[in-house]
Amino acid sequence: MSNAALHLSGTGRALAARLLRWLFCLLLVVVVVPSGSVDFNVLHPVAAGFFGLALLGTIIGGHNRSIRSAYAITLSVALVIGLWIVIQASSIAGNPFANPIWADAERFYGPMAQSISVSPGDTFQGLIAALLPFSAFMTVLLIFQNDKDAVNLIRFFVVSGCAICVVALLQFLLFPGMLLFVPKKFYLDSLTAVFVNRNTAATYLAMVMIFSGGLAFHSLQNAGFVSFIRFLINSNHKTRRSDALLVIFYVTTFALALTALMLTKSRAGIAAGITGSCVTGMILAYYGGQSATHSYHRGFSRPRTSLIARLMRVGLVLLAMMSVGLVFGGQAIVRAGVQGTGDVRFCFLPTLIDMTRDNWLVGTGFGTFRDVFPAYRDPACGGFELFLSLAHNFYLEGWISLGLPFVITALIVVAALIHNLFIGLRERRRYRWIPAAGLGVLTLHLLHNSVDFSIQNPGVGVMFAALMAATVVIARGRSTKSKRSEILATEEPPGPNDDDQRSTRGSVEIQVLGGPAT
Repeated sequence: MSNAALHLSGTGRALAARLLRWLFCLLLVVVVVPSGSVDFNVLHPVAAGFFGLALLGTIIGGHNRSIRSAYAITLSVALVIGLWIVIQASSIAGNPFANPIWADAERFYGPMAQSISVSPGDTFQGLIAALLPFSAFMTVLLIFQNDKDAVNLIRFFVVSGCAICVVALLQFLLFPGMLLFVPKKFYLDSLTAVFVNRNTAATYLAMVMIFSGGLAFHSLQNAGFVSFIRFLINSNHKTRRSDALLVIFYVTTFALALTALMLTKSRAGIAAGITGSCVTGMILAYYGGQSATHSYHRGFSRPRTSLIARLMRVGLVLLAMMSVGLVFGGQAIVRAGVQGTGDVRFCFLPTLIDMTRDNWLVGTGFGTFRDVFPAYRDPACGGFELFLSLAHNFYLEGWISLGLPFVITALIVVAALIHNLFIGLRERRRYRWIPAAGLGVLTLHLLHNSVDFSIQNPGVGVMFAALMAATVVIARGRSTKSKRSEILATEEPPGPNDDDQRSTRGSVEIQVLGGPAT
């Protein structure tokens, strides 16, 4: 094949990949806005779009060795979960793991094929929702394979999240009885953004807040802290106007997301969001910032900050975030103090534990919690209807419905994410804020989903998967092999800011999508 043909093929592949990135971002908005696509009439077409993008990404996507292991783990877990759901829903004569409900049914209807799931139809129907986040994660790995594209995806999430925050705040202030274009039926005293449930909204808004804070930190590195302060007071400075405006924009977005989060009045959501922000802030405070315009020469490195100074910075960040939570989360704190452990979800917790003990090995079938729970429900807790369909505990519900395979795969996924993000903390410099924000968002979900079900909302689940994939791309963006090649090529040892440096002769304009890397 001629060089011209190869160039044309490469150009066509790049254009196709860019188109897929735009379509993916469009679908991210579509999957979130209509209440997180909880309606099957919305979910199924959107899911078809994500699955189609994953297939096209597999065909035209390049091969990034640094993220190959992450892709392999994700694909393996998705295949295991998908196959297990199919096995649960399959009717097999004489199935030794069949749910006891089928033996009781045989007494009335005679011999019948038996399945693990108590409702095979619901289990099969839930297969799409179960695989959707994995599809989004793999698609990001395939078509957002470098720093520039992954960072632009994060920027798109924050910008779109800012728009949703603005709309949500305006609607809550001006039309509190409306949820977008329909009358609001639940949580009339709370901001729920585009979602029905305030806890789901709190998780989404906390993700926007954490990554907005990270981008503000990144932009402040580009602007230079002292120079930016001089810019604000119109003194002599070296900060580019575009960098200063980006700092102001992302700080504003952080404030909007924080305000909206507090107005949700979600106790667990606010607490988990503040905790996630603390994790991100403390990591960045410990490592410190990397100047975008500082030039390192051979044999020269910036003096290391003492451990005491780092711990003092960490303590200040922790104190600041706790103060923010105490000052602005007053209503949620009052609710927590009044209800305490008298909340209905704590009353039902022993019931969930009993359900887990009885179904820990093979589960009752994915998506069948609402069918099984009434047989276990404690009458002393009342007839809280929402608990008839959702457990308010993602981990216990997953264990109840999927059995031991859920526990194993969940541990693998969380361990793989933490491993990759810690690699990012060690390897990256100016982009260290991204794995730090990723750990903050992961902390948010690990905490909040222990008392709620936010990640089970398709929109939130897909957004979480996409963000985690982008952080993994950044975290693994500097492989040891590529670093060694760069060192050998330049015959110059890498400095403490060897990656992500911008030229001191000028900075690059930041764009939301398709722009050059910073």
